[in-house]
Amino acid sequence: SAGNPGNQGRLFVRLAPAAERKRGVAAIGKALRKALADKIPGVRVIINTGGRSKRVLTFGAQAPIDIQILGYDQEVGARLAADVERKLKNVPGATDVQVVPSGQVPSFHVNIDRERVALLNLNPSQVANTLNMALAGGGNTVNRFVDPATGNEFNLLTQLEEEYRTHPEDLGSVPIGALFSNLNTRQGSGAQASTPLLLRNVASIRLGAAPLSIQRKNQVRVIDVTANNSEPLGQVSEAARKMLSEMEFPDGFSWFLAGQTEQQQGAFASMVMTGGLAMMLVYMIMACQFGTLWEPLVIMLTVPLGLIGVCWAQLLTGTPFSVMSFMGVIMMTGIVVSNGILLVEFAKTLQHRGLTPLNAVVTAGRTRLRPIVMTALATVVGMIPMATGWGGGSDTNQPLAQAVIGGLTVSTILTLLVVPLFYLWMGRWSQRRK
Repeated sequence: SAGNPGNQGRLFVRLAPAAERKRGVAAIGKALRKALADKIPGVRVIINTGGRSKRVLTFGAQAPIDIQILGYDQEVGARLAADVERKLKNVPGATDVQVVPSGQVPSFHVNIDRERVALLNLNPSQVANTLNMALAGGGNTVNRFVDPATGNEFNLLTQLEEEYRTHPEDLGSVPIGALFSNLNTRQGSGAQASTPLLLRNVASIRLGAAPLSIQRKNQVRVIDVTANNSEPLGQVSEAARKMLSEMEFPDGFSWFLAGQTEQQQGAFASMVMTGGLAMMLVYMIMACQFGTLWEPLVIMLTVPLGLIGVCWAQLLTGTPFSVMSFMGVIMMTGIVVSNGILLVEFAKTLQHRGLTPLNAVVTAGRTRLRPIVMTALATVVGMIPMATGWGGGSDTNQPLAQAVIGGLTVSTILTLLVVPLFYLWMGRWSQRRK
């Protein structure tokens, strides 16, 4: 596809709808890797199973695992990247390991003798411009020819024919200028004879190779060693980080773990801060509403009870904790807190009517059982299609639905048992303090 380097190609494959196939995206990608491995000589096949939704969640990261090697010496960096690539292939769960940019392109290496050029009253830029004109026709500089008959304009690009710019010997014959001698011509006219100054007279030329492309990050040259993950991203990232910490990097070189790992850590940090701030604001609002500090604390107990269910749901389904799981936790938190408010607020109202704390919580639990169960059941049933992967593109949303179902199921059961007991205990503790 357009935009790829000259030695790479990209093929997009659209899968059949999920209902019409027996395997998931990850299983199909794993089978393709195995089927295409070493089948085409000289070709490396990279299978990327991510879609648009996955790229959105990872903020467009280049790859799940992206080890960036920063340093100015391109040759040392290439050797270091090859060493990192070799070791990363041995990390469990790391697949499709590659170096970006990879490959080299044939090039001429011209070393100008600056002292000789200066003695000839020239400068290196003149030599470079002349060489550029001979090989590429001046690059972006073009001459315009206007047809006197029609007035149409044509761009003219002048360069040496390919047969005269293929080998270093041909390049050495490119004329750079002319040297004038004081010898008279044979006719005795007294005119000065000129001798062409060739590139080989002021520079050494050899055929070599150059990187296909050079990438930079913060004005520093960077080489990326990327990989996909067949195991949970956090597990593979931690193993890669441990592998890098055990390596010795030359002076002037450093490494940075970017890609989806960096985006995931940043997203987790933001969500933790946002979730903590939201919980604090909810607690402050409930404290103002109830007029006490301990009753909102009883309601907030429903959140860790829901987290127990989230952890069990992730373990039973074998789903790694991800950004979507965290979003499910936030969604589940709002529902379980509202259930706690229903229970505690009605128990407090019954106490104001003269019931004892024990009778108040028992009556509140019996009365509020139906709305709490209906709320949880409606949410759980509505999430089942998403959690089971029905419909195309549902793989991305599965962790969210599984987190909500697990958290709500366990929290609903424990809220009706643990919250009343904690409410009685905190009430007695508050009375003793008074």
